[in-house]
Amino acid sequence: MNNISLESSLPKTLLSNLNPELILNPAEIENYNKQIKTKTPAIYDLNIVDFNSEKLLTYLNTYQMPKIKQYNGAKLLTDKEKAQILANRNLEAIIKPSLQKALALNHTNLRSFPTSLSSSDKPNSAFDNFQQTEISLNTPLLVLHESKDKEYYFVLSPIYYGWVKAEDIVFVDNSDYAYFIEPLSFGVITAKEYKVGNLKLEMGVKLPAVGVTSKGYKVHLPSLDKNQKLSKKEIVIPFSQMSLGHLPYTAQNVVKQAFKYLDEPYSWGGKNGIDCSGFIWHIYRSFGFLFPRDTGEQNSSVGQIINLTGKDNTEKLQLMQGTEPALLYQKGHVLLYLGNINNNYYVINAAGNIAKNKVMIETLSDSNYLANLNKIVLVK
Repeated sequence: MNNISLESSLPKTLLSNLNPELILNPAEIENYNKQIKTKTPAIYDLNIVDFNSEKLLTYLNTYQMPKIKQYNGAKLLTDKEKAQILANRNLEAIIKPSLQKALALNHTNLRSFPTSLSSSDKPNSAFDNFQQTEISLNTPLLVLHESKDKEYYFVLSPIYYGWVKAEDIVFVDNSDYAYFIEPLSFGVITAKEYKVGNLKLEMGVKLPAVGVTSKGYKVHLPSLDKNQKLSKKEIVIPFSQMSLGHLPYTAQNVVKQAFKYLDEPYSWGGKNGIDCSGFIWHIYRSFGFLFPRDTGEQNSSVGQIINLTGKDNTEKLQLMQGTEPALLYQKGHVLLYLGNINNNYYVINAAGNIAKNKVMIETLSDSNYLANLNKIVLVK
């Protein structure tokens, strides 16, 4: 069960059982996003103008240095290194937040602290306590503060805040910001990822569309000119890797997008792969949804909730009938429900443990997931 591939018959059978009809149109999804924003504080408005120094300090101090021993690779993170990391936050220089708009120039990491050092409970662990989430190319950012060594900026993204490398962003004015973030015509990456040289464009990345050729869509990437200022780099992305506009939101398309991640390595915060909530987040932004990044916020804000608390396993399975694809939540984890074939209830998820550690298709009966499920969330 753990080695199901996209080429096997099971994914095709699961897809054939799903409804190909449109669930929500783009206008309905836009309205849906407005409703999500009212249900969670974890979607941030980058047009805010009242962000003061006190609020900035609160955001900065959200992240605390772990008290127990921490490893940077094979070596212990020393007290001196911890002190240097904390000092690099440059708190004494805070007078008022910068509030400068910027764009991400590539896939980059959003960190708890301005450092490339890692912090793990065990030596050589893939889990990094300093990793908050990933930031995709062309993500809008609001720059709030600069590190002492000037190598990092503390930023607010639409879904998270933290430190990013200064070299990975470019400052923009309001017109350029609107051009890249709110284009009238745009393409959306539909592949798991598409590489342009050393740039990684992940599923759901949106870019201004400026034309079409026989080979694909012409789009603009945010880039740097020789003066390190914003420039518009024109490239062509093949039709097979991009959609003009968001994908139609159908059950079949949701699952097709999910299957593209089969066997992708698990990585906390998307540092070197994908985690469970990031898996869901990438899939659904292909259709234009603006979800929070973490499971705790997703399972309370993104759709119609069916509460499973107090239900036994038989009752839970009964409530799942006909809901596919649905989001299944347990504490700290999310799975995408695919459907029931011969009383096997299939899910796909980014499984983060030593035995699995990748995106895979499983059955609820083959795991301990079912007993721990507490919510079904329907995005409709």
